[in-house]
Amino acid sequence: MVLAGHTHGGQITFFGLYSLFINSQYGQEYVTGVKKLGNDTMIISNGIGMVWAPVRFFARPQIIVITLKKTD
Repeated sequence: MVLAGHTHGGQITFFGLYSLFINSQYGQEYVTGVKKLGNDTMIISNGIGMVWAPVRFFARPQIIVITLKKTD
């Protein structure tokens, strides 16, 4: 399991598809959503805060709850 930070979903986006200002070395690839990486799944949250401006546009705040279950 990997727990990582978030990118605020881009905070200000064009209809949730593209953000002009993303503070990530990976650019738009890991802004928000669920990504499959081989056998692994990465969930990227928008978080609930804001970075530089007190506004969000098509990047709704998120709290994601993950339930882990033991397998035999």
